[in-house]
This record gives sequence, structure tokens and C-alpha cells, in this order.
Amino acid sequence: KRLLASPRHTSYGFQRLYALGRLVDSVEFAALLPWFEPLFTADEREEARTRLILHEFPVDAKLRTAMAMPPDWVEEDG
Repeated sequence: KRLLASPRHTSYGFQRLYALGRLVDSVEFAALLPWFEPLFTADEREEARTRLILHEFPVDAKLRTAMAMPPDWVEEDG
């Protein structure tokens, strides 16, 4: 969570994932996934979203894709 504590600071790992076109594997993206949402504050999630958007990452489209195929360990509602 410390990775999201400094506003507008991107870690080496984030920069590397960006260079590789793999921001979908970043902590910032994970923080926005519904199954990890309880682990992050609203401010942390907003910082994560902002960083991704600043790097032209299609946040909403990637979230829709991820939510269509959640991990097996995620319980389905109802």
C-alpha cells in the first residue's frame, strides 16, 4: 500500500510494467478490482486510477474485461 501513498509518484515497477505494456499487472490496477477493493482506501483507489489514466491506460475497458473473467477464488454473488 505504500506504493499508493505518495501522490503522483510512480515506482520503478510501475514504470517497468508501463514500458512492457503490462499495467494490467500493476498494484494500481489491482487496487481497482472489486475483489481487492476492501484492501484499499478510497483515496488509494483514486490515486491508482489517476496514475493509470495519466499513462493512457484504458482503465474502464480493462476493468470490464477483468470482471468478466474473475479468478476462481472469487465468490459469486447470490
